[in-house]
Amino acid sequence: MSRTCQQCHVVKHDCTINDGCFWKDSWHCSKVCRHDAGDRTACWKECGCTSYAKKRRLLRVHRNQMRIMDDLINEYHLEDELEERIEEETGNSGCWLGYESEGMDESSDKEDPEKTLRQDIEDKSQFLEAASSTLILRQMTTDVERARMEMEDMRSHMCR
Repeated sequence: MSRTCQQCHVVKHDCTINDGCFWKDSWHCSKVCRHDAGDRTACWKECGCTSYAKKRRLLRVHRNQMRIMDDLINEYHLEDELEERIEEETGNSGCWLGYESEGMDESSDKEDPEKTLRQDIEDKSQFLEAASSTLILRQMTTDVERARMEMEDMRSHMCR
C-alpha cells in the first residue's frame, strides 16, 4: 500500500503499520511533518518551538482541563466545598477560568517575545560583525598604505 504525506507530499510505497503516523485523519511520513502540520504533542527541543510557545500551549491545555473540572464540580453542586478547600490549601480564593480574547487564552502561535528578542539579537550581532569586519578592513588598508609609503621612501633613498 502506498501513502502520500499531507505535509511534504512524499509518496511512500509498501507502507507498514509502523511507517509514519496519522494526525487529524491525515497521514504524515514523520514526526517532523506532523509537527509542521500543526501537531504539537511531541515537541522536542530541536522542533523550533520556543520555550514560551511550549509553556503557553501547556497552560492553555491545562486551563481547558480546569474548565472541564469546574463544569463537573458545578454539575454535582460542589462549588462551596471546592471554595473551602482552595482557601484552606492556598489561603486564596479560586481564580476565574472563563474565556478571554487576549491574555490567558492566547494561542501559542501568537508572536513570541522570546523569539522576537532572539531575532533582534541576531540582527544586531550580524550588524556588529559587519562593522567589526569593516574596521579590520580599514586597518588592513591603512597598514598596506603605510607599507607602500615606506617602500617608496626606501626606494627613493636607494636611488640617491
